[in-house]
Amino acid sequence: MFIIHELRDDTQELLEFLAMNKRLHQRHISYNGLEFDSQITELILREKRFKDMSTVVRLSLIYNKAQSLINSNVDWPEFPEWN
Repeated sequence: MFIIHELRDDTQELLEFLAMNKRLHQRHISYNGLEFDSQITELILREKRFKDMSTVVRLSLIYNKAQSLINSNVDWPEFPEWN
């Protein structure tokens, strides 16, 4: 479990974990993973400045993406399964 909050920010640990997963070709299993979880993960991985952002900006980025996904009626996710 990783927390990104003003009182505790595990961003560095999260990025290291995801880099290790990628390097070892590991997969994640989750409920609605392709439609939601992986979309947030891909956003974090693709945002090159993520680790340099303030916690508040990181939270805003994640929140806005989550709300976009929740309110979206699109059949295909922005980041496809093969990503």
